[in-house]
Amino acid sequence: MQRIRILAIAAIFAGASILAAQSAPAPDFTLPTLEGNTISLSSYKGKIVILDFWAILCPPCRAEIPGFIEIYSKYKDRGVEIIGLALDREQGKLKSFVAENKINYPIVVASKDVQNDFGKVQLIPTTFILDQRLNIVKKHVGFTEKVSFEAEIEELLKAAEVETIASSSTSSSTSSASSTSSASIASSASMASSTSSASSASPASSASER
Repeated sequence: MQRIRILAIAAIFAGASILAAQSAPAPDFTLPTLEGNTISLSSYKGKIVILDFWAILCPPCRAEIPGFIEIYSKYKDRGVEIIGLALDREQGKLKSFVAENKINYPIVVASKDVQNDFGKVQLIPTTFILDQRLNIVKKHVGFTEKVSFEAEIEELLKAAEVETIASSSTSSSTSSASSTSSASIASSASMASSTSSASSASPASSASER
């Protein structure tokens, strides 16, 4: 735990939050929650996900938690999820901390493998923002203000809305073109049928005249 404290202090003096754009998919993981269930990142596809690597003995980590609680309450119904990946190994202390601070989002214990998969996370807090396809789009190292997270969430939500509208518009245009094409084919078939009927009726009339 002393190592965690040193790394946390190092993160504070590393300066403001470091923001980096990424394009790679987030590594999948399956980890146990404090309640005894399991969480798989892949099951969150279609959601905006905040992954927060943190520890109890990390002051800037604790300072971010109230903001995460507010963010989750505000955005959970709009498709935003938060997963706290604790570096602590004592689940008893974790459970007490979660209860005392009324943390409303799931907390899991991050394994060494998960830390390594996410770039060998050492400085904490380290927070990853994932889009609806579970691609890493932002990375913060060090304390980050709630307003920064909210701005990024809003940006992703707006992008998703634009994508939905564009997809709906494309689908509607395709459907309209398909209907027009079907109507055109039906009209052509009707005209061909009328021409065929007229052609059949004409010889009969001629035979009658004879």
